[in-house]
Amino acid sequence: MSSTTKLTLYTNRGCPWCRRVHAVLRELGTEVEEVTIDLNTPRPDWYLKINPKGQVPTLVHDGKIITESDTIAQYLVDRQSSHLAKLASEEGGKAQREAYLAFVSQFANIVQMPVMSAMFTGSEMTEEKSEKIFGDIVTTLEPQLSSAKPFFGGSEKLTLVEALVGPFLSTILNLTTPEFKFPANWQSLLQQKAPVFYKWASATANHESISYTWNQDLVANAIRQRIKK
Repeated sequence: MSSTTKLTLYTNRGCPWCRRVHAVLRELGTEVEEVTIDLNTPRPDWYLKINPKGQVPTLVHDGKIITESDTIAQYLVDRQSSHLAKLASEEGGKAQREAYLAFVSQFANIVQMPVMSAMFTGSEMTEEKSEKIFGDIVTTLEPQLSSAKPFFGGSEKLTLVEALVGPFLSTILNLTTPEFKFPANWQSLLQQKAPVFYKWASATANHESISYTWNQDLVANAIRQRIKK
């Protein structure tokens, strides 16, 4: 890659927010210089000069610093035409982007946050909590997934939606187990009660651009360590 288009990604592949960016990069076929940031130690001063919050991911494009995974993902998508999403400047692009991000936000509120919160705090995923999640999936998310082929909006290829939610689906479909205080049949209940969602979620989590950065042992150990704190 020429120096005029140098992209450097400060990342950690164990972080789902970083994995969002990796999924977008893989789908776009965009090469970057990858710098791994150790999340288990204090951030070095040189990195804090790039991102004072010390968070990952951070993208640097020819000296321009972009932070926050969703912002980075959209920045990359808007650099070139692709199947992930229309360019924001294209006809219908703004409306499509709003619809995509609205679904991602709904997913976060309905599934991602309650499931991850239960995992990270070591609290029990009760029947009441589970039924709330399943019910909201059916009433709010599944109607928007009815046209999935197998991806959002009837797309046969991964979209920006899947790139942004896929890393969290990896955890939800693999680690909602008794070890983390989920019922042993939680997965089968999800499949039974929300089959449209489950089919889409499985296709997303198993897609190569999502799965290639998934390290189940690494993520499980990170959750165990967080519960101990």
